[in-house]
Amino acid sequence: MGCGGIWASPHEVENRLLQHPDVAAACVVAVPDTDGLDRPVACVVPASTDPRDPLDTDALTAFCRQTLASYTCPRRILTFTALPTTGTGKVNRRQVQQQALGRLTAGTPAHGPLPGET
Repeated sequence: MGCGGIWASPHEVENRLLQHPDVAAACVVAVPDTDGLDRPVACVVPASTDPRDPLDTDALTAFCRQTLASYTCPRRILTFTALPTTGTGKVNRRQVQQQALGRLTAGTPAHGPLPGET
């Protein structure tokens, strides 16, 4: 995936996210920003399904910054109850990217959880 013209491996970011105990599943996709540059967006399934135990996206971002290059760190972290999969059980990255883009362009704030995120 390109991040502002620099190549970044989504798998590297996903592997880092999966090292965090609060993350059950992760998929990183490129979503264009307002300047048209692709930026990494992490789509994660929290390990806890308890709505009283929301995922701390700021802590997760800080966790990524401990070992990843700044340009590969997710610009946003979106929470999902489940990631869409293909018929063979693999994460459907195209569908995840479309859902992330739809959620980010729905007139939501630039930082923090989106409305309806747990």
